[in-house]
Amino acid sequence: MALTDYAGLLAALADFSVRADQGALWPACVALAEARASRELRVRPMVGRAAASFSTEYFEGPRDLVGAISLELAEAEMKLTYVAPQTLARLKRADPDAAGPPRAYSVVGREFQVWPAPSGPMAAELTYWRRIPALGEETPSNWLLAAHPDVYLYGALLQFAMTAEDERLGAWAQAYETALAQAQGAYPTEPDGARLRVELPL
Repeated sequence: MALTDYAGLLAALADFSVRADQGALWPACVALAEARASRELRVRPMVGRAAASFSTEYFEGPRDLVGAISLELAEAEMKLTYVAPQTLARLKRADPDAAGPPRAYSVVGREFQVWPAPSGPMAAELTYWRRIPALGEETPSNWLLAAHPDVYLYGALLQFAMTAEDERLGAWAQAYETALAQAQGAYPTEPDGARLRVELPL
């Protein structure tokens, strides 16, 4: 049994749980564990960059976005300041005729909003937190499984225990929290002072 790919993870889940009869549940448990880890982890392998082009105050972020780190205008080489959505709304109300290049941005879901609204097409570079790539038959491994297989193993076992009301829930929850903390601690330096800007429902 090797925790090096998706098939090995499913086999390990059956072995650790001693519930080979629950094979149909394991893919869902893995997906739920993946979603939770995407919400809770913020480490360097999750950092991505994408080009953003927009000509209005709203534009859509990447499909794998789970949080914004920074948004920098390409021509001006100026980083926009992140503000909460309600703060951006107050800025608009206080100065509805504001002009010039955008100076602030906010995010709701995957939708970005900048202020002031651009007067024409603009290009920017977005640095953001990426969702953990989903495991499956077509994607048998990813960086998290390769580097921290225990996050997947105990995360999926925990999801199973909550569904099946398994008495091992407490032990697996503790093992998952330990694995998650160790994974987070393996990457102590945040990219360019990055902080989580928005968390998406997964």
